[in-house]
Amino acid sequence: MCRVFIYGSLKTGQSNRHWMAGSHLLGEHTTAALYRLYDLGPYPAALPGGTTALKGEVHALDTAHLHRLDHLENHPDEYERGLIDTPWGAAWIYLYRHPLPSQARILPEGCWPAA
Repeated sequence: MCRVFIYGSLKTGQSNRHWMAGSHLLGEHTTAALYRLYDLGPYPAALPGGTTALKGEVHALDTAHLHRLDHLENHPDEYERGLIDTPWGAAWIYLYRHPLPSQARILPEGCWPAA
């Protein structure tokens, strides 16, 4: 089993939530303030090197499920995985690797979709 921190379209109530079927929600979590979060329209992009804490969920899942998420997130081409600390132990986070499109809007509150 492993853990993943999700902050975008995989969260409860979002369009890609069905990809989390079979995982176990451990709880909500806010990361350390080390990121920049952008709204790309249908999904967000988190990048390292900022001062924003990301708000999301931590899930437990098996390795096969993680590999399916890698496919969805186009890992390692569009998103790369990194490890963060959570109250449930280390968890994978997907961080954006591409140049941001000109219409990308920063979300300083660390939550997608923006309220």
